[in-house]
Amino acid sequence: MDSKNYNWSYKDLLFGVKRTSTKPNLIKLEQDPNNVRLRVLPTETPLKKRKILAEKIDNEDVTILSGSNLTLNNAKKKKQQQENQKDEEVLEKAQYEKIQHLKKLNRIYTWGEDIPNPFIDFSELKLPEVLIKNLTTFQIKEPTPIQMQSIPILLAKRDLLACAPTGSGKTLAFILPVVLNYLKLKKSFQRRLFAIVLEPTRVLARQTYMNFVKTCHNLPITCAFLDDNRFPEKANIIISSPKRLIFSWNQPDFDKTRLKSLRWLIVDESDRLFDHSDSSGQNFKDQLDAIIHECNGKFLKLAFFSATFSYELEDWCKNKLNDLATICIGSRNSANSSVIQQLIFTGDEHGKITALRTLVDSKLDPPALIFTGTKERAGQLFAELSSLFKNRPIQLMSSDLTDRERDTLIEQFRSGQIWILICTEMLGRGVDFSGVNMVVNFDLPTSVVEYIHRVGRTGRAGRKGFAITYFTEQDMNIVRPIATVIHQAGFEVPEYTLTLNKVSKKSKKKMKKFAPKRSTFGSVLKWEKIKKVKVKKHELKPSVLKRKVVEKSDEKCANNLVKKKKRIKNAKKAINEA
Repeated sequence: MDSKNYNWSYKDLLFGVKRTSTKPNLIKLEQDPNNVRLRVLPTETPLKKRKILAEKIDNEDVTILSGSNLTLNNAKKKKQQQENQKDEEVLEKAQYEKIQHLKKLNRIYTWGEDIPNPFIDFSELKLPEVLIKNLTTFQIKEPTPIQMQSIPILLAKRDLLACAPTGSGKTLAFILPVVLNYLKLKKSFQRRLFAIVLEPTRVLARQTYMNFVKTCHNLPITCAFLDDNRFPEKANIIISSPKRLIFSWNQPDFDKTRLKSLRWLIVDESDRLFDHSDSSGQNFKDQLDAIIHECNGKFLKLAFFSATFSYELEDWCKNKLNDLATICIGSRNSANSSVIQQLIFTGDEHGKITALRTLVDSKLDPPALIFTGTKERAGQLFAELSSLFKNRPIQLMSSDLTDRERDTLIEQFRSGQIWILICTEMLGRGVDFSGVNMVVNFDLPTSVVEYIHRVGRTGRAGRKGFAITYFTEQDMNIVRPIATVIHQAGFEVPEYTLTLNKVSKKSKKKMKKFAPKRSTFGSVLKWEKIKKVKVKKHELKPSVLKRKVVEKSDEKCANNLVKKKKRIKNAKKAINEA
C-alpha cells in the first residue's frame, strides 16, 4: 500500500442542506447519525398566513362615518381590532410552532430566558462581502445547528454555555460573532484588545488561530497566537492556553490596564478545565479563575464551548455567569453514532498486542490514531509496532517533543505521510484530523467524556469512521460506562458488560488523578533503547534544551544550563587530549 494514496486536504467546517417535508421523514431523520451536523429545513414557506392577512388588510374598504353612524362605526372598529388581535395571536403561535419545529428537526435544545431564535441562512447576518468570500473559499455555505443557535445568542451579547458533537462547527460558531461584534466597534478598538480565546493545549490554540486567520483574511482585524512569553501588542484577538497567558501577564513590562477593554472571553473544550490538571499539577479551573479575576471589564461576556457537558461545568456557569443561555445539540454526552464502534475483550495485555497486530496486518484503514493511557505505554507500543511493521510509517506523539516537532508530526499525519500515530490523551480533544479513518483505544478510557472525545477524532465532517476499544480482566470494574455509551449509540457490546457493577464516585475521582496500573507488554528494553537515542539526539542540540527551560519560565536558567553543558564538554575534550 503506497502512502501517497493517503493525502487529505483541509475540510470545511460546515456541511450541506438536507430538506424534509413529512412527518415520516422526521422519524427517518432522527435515525440519521449525521443530523447534528446538517442544517435541516421544513419545505413549507414561513409565515404564509402573514402574507394572506396583509393582503386582506390591503383590500379592506375604508369608509368615514359621522353623526348617528359613529356608534356603529366604533362597534365595527372594535370588532375589527378584536379580529386583528386574534389574527396576530394566531400568527405568533404559528411562528412559535415553526421555530420549535425547526429546533426539533435540528435537535437544538436550549435553556434560559428570552433565547434568540435560530437563523437559517448566513444572509440574515448581513456579513461583509470579504467575509462571505472567505467562507465561500472553504465551501462554507449553510450554518450547522450549533451555529444556527449560538451565533444569535452571542450577537445579543449573552453569556453562553454550548455543547455540540465533535466536528459540528463549534469553532466557527464563536469566530463569526466575535468578528462581527468587532467590526461594529472597530473605530474604538483598532489598537485595543477585544477578545481572548482559551484552549487547553498549545496544539488546539494553534489550530484555532489558523481558523481565525482564514476567516479574517483581508479584514481589518489582527489575530495573534501566544506562542512565547510576550503578550502581543496591538492584537485585537489573542488565542492561547491558560498557563501561557497567565505567565505572559506576569512579565514586568505588561500593562494590565489593556485587559479592561476586553469584550469577549471564549473558553473552548471548557469541560476539560474541570477534569484535569496541567503537567505541573496546577488545576485548570484555578487558572481560569485567575484569568477571569484579571479580565473584569464592565462589558466582558463569557462563552464556553465543548463536545461534552459536565454537571460541574454547568453548575459553575449558573453560579458565576449572568443572563446565561445554554445550548445542547443532540443527546447529552453521547458518542458519535456516525462512527462504527466495537468493544473487544482481549483477556490480558498480550492479548491486546495480538489483536492489534492482526488489525494492523490485515484490517487497518489508515490514517489511524492509537490511544494509550500513559506516555510510557505509548512509547512501549511504538517500539513494539515499529519492530513488527518496519515497512509501515508509524510515529509517536509525546509531550517530550518540542513544539516544532509536534507541529511537524501533526502536519505529516494530516497529509498521509504517517499512517499510524500513537499518542496519549493530549491528542484526544479538539484537534481537527478530518481524514482519520480509524481510532484504536489500546487502553480503555477512564471516563465516558474521555471516550467521546477520543472517538470524535474520526467520523468528522459527516464522514464515516471506525473505532475499536480493547479491554482486559483489569478493566472489568470500569468498563460498564463505556459499554453503555457504545450500546446507546446503537452498536453491539458483550451483554455481561452492561450488567457489571456501577463505577463508584470514589473510583471515578481516583481514575481522574491516577491512570490505572496495567501489566507491561512486549519488550520494555526496546523502548528503553529508543528513549536513550532520543535523549542523546536532544542533548546534541543546546537550542532544544534552552527552549524547554524557557517554556518553564526561566530564561536565565536556560542560558546557564547551556553554558554549563559547553564547559563540561570542553573539560572532557581537554581530559581526552591530555
